[in-house]
Amino acid sequence: MAKQYPGLRPGRSLRLYEAIIDSIIKQRIALKAALRIQSRLITSYGEHVSIGREVFYSFPDPERLISLSLDRLRRIGLTRMKAQAIKNIAMTEYEGRLPSVEEIEQAEELSSIVKELTRLKGVGPWTAELAIAQVHPLFPLGPRTDLAVRRGFKNYWGYRMRP
Repeated sequence: MAKQYPGLRPGRSLRLYEAIIDSIIKQRIALKAALRIQSRLITSYGEHVSIGREVFYSFPDPERLISLSLDRLRRIGLTRMKAQAIKNIAMTEYEGRLPSVEEIEQAEELSSIVKELTRLKGVGPWTAELAIAQVHPLFPLGPRTDLAVRRGFKNYWGYRMRP
């Protein structure tokens, strides 16, 4: 598909908070399943507005996610560990302790941001790198350790082994 649409890039998040939660949801599951869970999270707990026949949803605010029980988050398809990690990220955002997109864009070394994020429970290097890739325009490829990304490079460029 990449050859069919050269230059096409995945959408970006405007807040690291959303990008980290999105990345946590995507951990170790098929993308299709992750997108269904993310959709349920947003439609169940985000604010919405109707314009004509269309309904538009916002990403749930940290206060909303903090207020939810783990069982309510599990009902949308999250594991207990992912639900707890999402609540922790919501609390970190609510307390103002997540780096802003501007701080990420101005960082001299993105590895320092990755290191800072991996201190949060439920966020490993893959999750941190995927989240940063969603908010930082010069970090477009996502996690360096992602096997699907490496396989894609192998197939696209015709390498014999994964880079």
